[in-house]
Amino acid sequence: LSNKLTLDNFIIGQNKAILNFTNSLIHSSKKNSKTDYNPDKCLFLYGSSGTGKTHILHGICHQATNNQLSAIYLDAKTINPEQMNKLNDMEYLEVICIDNIDAINGSKELEHAFFHLFNRVYTSGASLIMASKQKPKQLDIKLPDLLSRLQWVLAFKVHPLNDEDLIIAIKDKFSQKGFYVSKDVISFMLHRLDRIITDIMDKIELLSNLPISKKRK
Repeated sequence: LSNKLTLDNFIIGQNKAILNFTNSLIHSSKKNSKTDYNPDKCLFLYGSSGTGKTHILHGICHQATNNQLSAIYLDAKTINPEQMNKLNDMEYLEVICIDNIDAINGSKELEHAFFHLFNRVYTSGASLIMASKQKPKQLDIKLPDLLSRLQWVLAFKVHPLNDEDLIIAIKDKFSQKGFYVSKDVISFMLHRLDRIITDIMDKIELLSNLPISKKRK
């Protein structure tokens, strides 16, 4: 997990409902509150790249750990079938976050492996949070049973930040780095850079290192 990606520093914008649901989900994830299949313990996040899905998943795992819950973050892009089949004990965890679930599209082995994992997680009553660029019904998953299960899950769209929220995020990031920037600088950035928060934050990181390398303000 990245220590920089927590729910405390996530710029909420239009995503307040997601944060409210994840907070209630984490507080209901204690082992002694587990029951058989409970759809309220599952969540599907979807949205375009750079909207903060990965940030939210990391943040959920951090918050779960802080609440003495067992949690894991996995990126489906990096899991091969053999690794997936070895994760038989994962349903005994309390919070499971799986990013880029759309990466399993079209892979028969991965789809079946995840289908069995999904069933075990549901039966155990663990909290399962997934993220994808597409909403469940748009996924190109060939296994009908898996696709239908994903469509049962409560889905939230992660909305990108509007200009007002982007300005707040940029100011906060510069402030964390010890820089003061004028409105003109922020306006310049918004007009010249892609309005993807992760890309903008990367540019600010780059800028914050320049004074040291250039030995100037």
